[in-house]
Amino acid sequence: GDIGEQLIAGYKLATERRLLKIARILEREGPLTPLDVGRQLFPKAWETQLYAVISEVIGHLDMLLDHGAVATEEHRDLLYYRGLRVPEPGAIFDSAV
Repeated sequence: GDIGEQLIAGYKLATERRLLKIARILEREGPLTPLDVGRQLFPKAWETQLYAVISEVIGHLDMLLDHGAVATEEHRDLLYYRGLRVPEPGAIFDSAV
């Protein structure tokens, strides 16, 4: 394959690892806000790079939501994400094709 295919494959792998990590955090911790997920995922960066952390986390939570791996619930005007299942490796991108 060409360099573009290699870049896309690398991006998919990195994204999938993060998706699985977030799904496991929710499985372990129970329902969390995106900020709570960001604190777990980026313990050193979340305070100094809050916007980047929240953007990254919400993008991944949206992918998990679209895939049926998480659900949302509201408590006191805050949106929480609850893990429903940890996707199989490869499942999210294989189904997106």
